[in-house]
Amino acid sequence: MKRRILMVLAALLLFVTPALAEQGAELTLLEDRFLVLPSYNELFEGVLSAKIQNTGNVTLQVEEGLYELLDKDGVKLKDCTWVPLFPGTLEPGQVGYLYVSECPDDVKTADGIASHTLDLKASTNVYQRYKRMEATARVAPPRSSYSELPYLEATVVNATEAAVYDITVVFAVYDSEDKLLYVQENTAYNAGVPAGGTILIGEDLDRQVKEYLDANEMTISRVDVIAFIDVR
Repeated sequence: MKRRILMVLAALLLFVTPALAEQGAELTLLEDRFLVLPSYNELFEGVLSAKIQNTGNVTLQVEEGLYELLDKDGVKLKDCTWVPLFPGTLEPGQVGYLYVSECPDDVKTADGIASHTLDLKASTNVYQRYKRMEATARVAPPRSSYSELPYLEATVVNATEAAVYDITVVFAVYDSEDKLLYVQENTAYNAGVPAGGTILIGEDLDRQVKEYLDANEMTISRVDVIAFIDVR
């Protein structure tokens, strides 16, 4: 897959000032997927998942964003400014996953949402710091006979010499064509792992995504994961 530098993109833009660019600031979009999925009250939402890498030589924090949904004529349907990247700060060479969704107030057909734009702004003024944990992930069978949803499960190892708490895991789900499909995030609030210990953190695959896979006769090929804690 051809990598795209997030400077000039039709659907995904990143703002890095010339001064930052001269310092070696650069983010690269590795993969992305835009889905229009059923939401509540017979409405539809536009969901964007993306994998982004810091390909520069300075630490960057994504601090602002603007996500817009457009109709077939390019008219804005809805926007939001909360565009989370997990984790929000990337050291040189690190990757993170982005997930954002919005549901217009009156779109009741999938083709009512035709396209999207996403404008991100990164900065070298870093105030959020994260420590990454050792982690692997798998797709497990449904946890009970009452559910048909695959279970996304991460095994996280605390290789430090102290207990850690509130671990966040970010699942990147890939379809049967080995393309990024969807990103889900879960934080184990109020749960701790002693030094050298292991914890399982998981959640069901989003129901709308499961229905999308079934409708398109696709399956999950693999699940990648990033696990981290906030160390500000």
